[in-house]
Amino acid sequence: MRAEAVAVGAMAGGMVLLGTADAYLTTQIVVHGSGYELNPIMRYLLDHSVNTFWLLKILGSAIAAFFLVRIYQRYPKLACFAFGACLAIMAGIVLWNLFQI
Repeated sequence: MRAEAVAVGAMAGGMVLLGTADAYLTTQIVVHGSGYELNPIMRYLLDHSVNTFWLLKILGSAIAAFFLVRIYQRYPKLACFAFGACLAIMAGIVLWNLFQI
């Protein structure tokens, strides 16, 4: 397996992992009353169906990762830049959530 394929797989896995961490931390913050979800659609789901909230958070990350893997096949430099940007933003959100707990 080429090193590039391993790196792309790791970035895709990282996106899903960070999406899952965001879902968990957001749920904990809202349950303990120390914060709230900024996205009004996700806030509604969190208030009415935690399972659907989790599903959409993780599925959204997985779909984004899937499309970036597909983009990588045709435009590797663009995909690597987009992966890096997405991972940085998602890591920032997770860190922000950690500070709120």
